[in-house]
Amino acid sequence: MEQVATLTEAQLNLQEAQDTSPTQVLITEELRKRLEVLEAERCHLATALSEQQQEVILLQKTLNERGAETETYAQNVVRLENELNTVVGERDRKLNELKAAVGSKEGLGLTDEELLQRVAHLRLHNEELERQYAASEARVKSLTSQHSQVEEEYQALKKSTTSMSSIDERVSAMQRALDEANYRVELAEQSSATALQQLESKNLELQSLQQRLLKLAKDHEEFQDKQMQLVTGLETEKRICVERMKRAEKKVERFEKESQAKSFQNPASPPSMSNGRGTPRTLTGGSTAYDSYDSQVNFLNSIIIDLHAKNADLEQRLRNAIEHPGGVGTGEKLGAKEEARKHAAKMRYWCDNCEVFDFHDTEQCQHEPTVARRSAVHKLARHVGPSSDRVYCENCGVFDRHTTAECTEDPQETF
Repeated sequence: MEQVATLTEAQLNLQEAQDTSPTQVLITEELRKRLEVLEAERCHLATALSEQQQEVILLQKTLNERGAETETYAQNVVRLENELNTVVGERDRKLNELKAAVGSKEGLGLTDEELLQRVAHLRLHNEELERQYAASEARVKSLTSQHSQVEEEYQALKKSTTSMSSIDERVSAMQRALDEANYRVELAEQSSATALQQLESKNLELQSLQQRLLKLAKDHEEFQDKQMQLVTGLETEKRICVERMKRAEKKVERFEKESQAKSFQNPASPPSMSNGRGTPRTLTGGSTAYDSYDSQVNFLNSIIIDLHAKNADLEQRLRNAIEHPGGVGTGEKLGAKEEARKHAAKMRYWCDNCEVFDFHDTEQCQHEPTVARRSAVHKLARHVGPSSDRVYCENCGVFDRHTTAECTEDPQETF
């Protein structure tokens, strides 16, 4: 019963492990999917962060370039203003010289031609200066417009720099989201590794349970084979005991009929009887012959009683083996000595033709059954005559040799 219970428990554990395995597989698949989603989200955040950082670097570079251009334009404006002031001063100086020359014309006594030449020369020089002044004015206007444009761009870049803080905040937020995604990915990987370890342990446990189940199934088959062998042996012993009991009952009936027939015969012709050595001997009176037959009947009755007891014991053992299959081999071990002393009788040979124990079996007998043999008095063990007080050994199953206490045979050798 304990082996059957252990086998059932192993089957339940195996079924539970098999039921648990699909759940572990589903959990592993779900964790793998979550890990893939988190990995995709992390890659997206990393890409967005890289793009924002590149945009910030580009804006910073553009701002630096615009600042350098603004400084260059400012320097050019200052330089052109200085040149304009120089040209204006040169023109004023030339005008003053012209006025001085006109004023000194009278004092120098220059002719009109000379004066006209100098005026023409000064006019040409003045025109040249005016052209330079106009060009300088145009360049100043151009530089002023460029300066205003650069200033506007510079202000726009300043405004964009004010939005850099918001970009930095977005970058920081994206960085935190990226860190959180990495942390979640690590947690998912750890949980996935834990789930895989649990799945591997469950697989190992499942394999051990399968091996244990196979071993228990093999033990159960061996136990059933032993049980069948035991039941077959008990049934065989029971059949042998029943056959012997039937034979003994038939012999008792025959002896009773012969004794009754002999009691009505003439006591002058007493029947012959064999002694323990097999030589015939003659009884002296009818009462002696009747006592001899009576002793033989009692002997056979004792054998019948012993066979009945053995038959009842075999039936009880057979019922116990059928009703309690798990108890076979355990209860018998506890009371092995008691059962051996009560039912430890060896197999004895019996010849139906010679009607003698312990010599040979009926199949090995060389004599044919005759009426004379059947009417003869049965032979007992050697050197033993008819007696009412006979010793009997329960271990050996033999009369007139020794008692059970004096037996030297092993009581475990039972049939």
